[in-house]
Amino acid sequence: MICRREEKYLKNLSSEAWKSFSDHLPNMRVTLGFDHTCPLFKIKEVMKPEILVSELRLETFSLIVEEINIASQSYSKTLQKVVIQTRPSAELNKALIDLALSCPALESLYVFCLLKKETIDAVLEIRPKIKQSDKYILKHVAEPWMDSWIAGLESAP
Repeated sequence: MICRREEKYLKNLSSEAWKSFSDHLPNMRVTLGFDHTCPLFKIKEVMKPEILVSELRLETFSLIVEEINIASQSYSKTLQKVVIQTRPSAELNKALIDLALSCPALESLYVFCLLKKETIDAVLEIRPKIKQSDKYILKHVAEPWMDSWIAGLESAP
């Protein structure tokens, strides 16, 4: 389920509907994706804890720490892959460590902004499977080619 600007006018499925889906299809997994055209208020409306999310794509270029924290709490049993395109902040670094601690099934993490090296080390220590499988992008130093895909490069932590 990918949410863009045009979806802001659509009515969301209720928590009860998602719970019914989850109860009837307990092995169902959902990909939730939000791009930069989706209003931030809509992201929180869509991210219901009853959804069995295995992949979360927060590609907004906005500060989305609260949404990462929601994912840590709501999808801790099912979340396997996370893609984030946001701006760097101290709160983001903490949220990513919390995400790694909360989500034991997490096996892929792609973050398109600069992080603190300590954060990267902590995430990879908590979830060594991510490092072993090489399914991650976590950078603490900008490389010349990166300015085209890193939001907030000018304000890296």
